[in-house]
Amino acid sequence: MDYFNDLEKYGEFEILEGKLLIIGEPKAGKTTLRKKIFDPDYKVPCDEEKETIGVQIQKGWNFPFSKDPTKTFTANIWDFGGQERQYPLHQFFMDDVSCYVLVSDDRADNSNMDKWFGMIKLLGGNTFKCFGHS
Repeated sequence: MDYFNDLEKYGEFEILEGKLLIIGEPKAGKTTLRKKIFDPDYKVPCDEEKETIGVQIQKGWNFPFSKDPTKTFTANIWDFGGQERQYPLHQFFMDDVSCYVLVSDDRADNSNMDKWFGMIKLLGGNTFKCFGHS
């Protein structure tokens, strides 16, 4: 009823908000990436970040909406712990309307990349685009 009351009171409007999920192997730089997105001046630590337990959600990454720069798009960033014992948690948050960033460490053997892409395809929906950096 609240939805219909608000619709009658305010009318229809676009919700320009999305969910960006950062996933990948442990110690690949997921948390550092999240912190750099929000603060470009964030100094990348020489020693490793603390291990992320569960999911760290940071709300409010705002930028101009590409179709109408007078509007603002908001992305909420979900930083997932990469330890194997936390993988079962992913299934409750991965969906087909989220944007995924798969982070890998070029210095490490990334033999699990197929597993990650398979998880994104299975839990995130059948269609996804893959962009990479080599």
